[in-house]
Amino acid sequence: MGYPKKIKGGGYEFSRDDRGFYYLNLLSGPNFTVRDVVEIEKYMDAFHQNEPLPFLIELGYGTILSEKVQAIFAYGSHRRSVADAILISTPAHRTTANHYIRQFRPKTPTRVFSDVFDALEWIGSKSKSSIA
Repeated sequence: MGYPKKIKGGGYEFSRDDRGFYYLNLLSGPNFTVRDVVEIEKYMDAFHQNEPLPFLIELGYGTILSEKVQAIFAYGSHRRSVADAILISTPAHRTTANHYIRQFRPKTPTRVFSDVFDALEWIGSKSKSSIA
């Protein structure tokens, strides 16, 4: 198929992994904005037929998510996520992720991981085939 395997924005990289999940890498430094969310949605609409899959969201050093972005992640039915694994690497990430879960109470299953292998195992258990 002739579509880009990955898209890059000012504060993110996004792709659909061959193992059956979407990978959102929030880059170090720049803010991840509502505009970025819209860009990702357009990419998904155009190339992935809105296929609902788990998300692996990796936070970069200094990642900042606005309250609006967090609300979209928690409540946005258009996100096409069946589960969110948040991959962290700093104590500040843990604080941010725990605040997100407590404050916004996401409607999709959401867990925080510091180990990528644990996150991938959990995502595998949340694939579309295991939910159906």
